[in-house]
Amino acid sequence: MCLSLIHIAALVALSAVAAGCGDDSNEVSETPATANAAGVSMELREGWRQADETLTPNLISPEEILSVGTFRMEPGGGCNHMPQHAYEAMSAGDALITIMERPGQAGGDQAYPPRPEHFRFDSIRFECLPDNLIGSRHAFSESGRKFYAWVAVGREASRDEAMAVLNSFRVRPDDSADDPSAPGGVDWVADGCKAIPNLRQRQVLLACGEFSRGRELQIRTERDSGGRSGCLEIYGVGGHMSRACGYVPYKRDPVPSSPITLDAIYRPTQEAPFEIYGSASPGVSAVTISYSDGNGQSDRIHATLLQVDDEAALRAARLARPFRYFVAEVPRSAVEASAAATLAGSESMKINLPLRAYSPPFVYARE
Repeated sequence: MCLSLIHIAALVALSAVAAGCGDDSNEVSETPATANAAGVSMELREGWRQADETLTPNLISPEEILSVGTFRMEPGGGCNHMPQHAYEAMSAGDALITIMERPGQAGGDQAYPPRPEHFRFDSIRFECLPDNLIGSRHAFSESGRKFYAWVAVGREASRDEAMAVLNSFRVRPDDSADDPSAPGGVDWVADGCKAIPNLRQRQVLLACGEFSRGRELQIRTERDSGGRSGCLEIYGVGGHMSRACGYVPYKRDPVPSSPITLDAIYRPTQEAPFEIYGSASPGVSAVTISYSDGNGQSDRIHATLLQVDDEAALRAARLARPFRYFVAEVPRSAVEASAAATLAGSESMKINLPLRAYSPPFVYARE
């Protein structure tokens, strides 16, 4: 689910000038600055600033990695996959650019063509954009990474200036990729898992296990240039597509405070089963999913429980503590479901699973 793992990242402050003293990083810099986050950057014009936190805290995948605008940007809103609160705060002269990244390989994906020489404002309406704003959407790939750029401007804002900021977008080279001594400079495969040909530099294969119908399930994470772990990627559920866990990247280790925590529910199409993703504490030995359909028929299945406890892999991923992660598929006919964690041989905890159908390409965590 690349989703997050909303995938969801802590953004760097506007610049050393604007944020070095711990002041509000939404304050406007007196001079043009560079906005940096997650290995990408944009050059800010006068009056522009970088958001100091993700504006889409409940979004798992794609993951928001950088937002810049001409006003104070607040996170959240009822439209979880877009920065709705920020849109609602915009005046006629304001502009906002949000960059999101889809984890996974970019090569050969027609939905993410190579970056154009120049981005052009296409004046479209997209979901959750208020009527007083005009939008422009761009999906592209660069340096093996897949991005969305969402541009929103007020009726009196300069579209040319907004596009100039977007055209300054750069993917910084990975200086540590060929240096094994650099933080996160090499990939790693956990003990008991086989190496895979498409494992990228700085990507760690944390754990593997057998999923339903004989499929191999893998959990990976990818570090940024500073060595920090990003969203957890789950491979083996959606064919060649990856999924992501629901914890907020860079904010904390994916170790739940309770024995079991629901991270996300995903359903790629109306015909597909529900995909259930969640974190578990190291002491959990099994997770059982119980469900029922609208006709009163019920059943239960055992979720695949991945043990992320390889010390070398955890060190390579810069994760402090071991954890477990469970994945399961529930039939599309299910209307109610719950998950139970078994700890020390006895059922210790149950949580309800709110089954809601989501449409791609967005995936949401439970709030």
